[in-house]
Amino acid sequence: MRPNRLRQKLNAGEPTIGTHILSSWPTLVELIGDAENYDYVEYTAEYAPFTMHASTISAVPSS
Repeated sequence: MRPNRLRQKLNAGEPTIGTHILSSWPTLVELIGDAENYDYVEYTAEYAPFTMHASTISAVPSS
């Protein structure tokens, strides 16, 4: 299993950097992750009219 870099930083008391997205497009999350500029991405679905299907697809973790 690969190491959880976010958990390691939190346990060490180091600062983390994240971003918020308002898109239900899973590829956008993958692109942000591949850029490796952020430690986490927060998917904020409560402020947009997403269907449950779109929200479920976006919440699937990448491998």
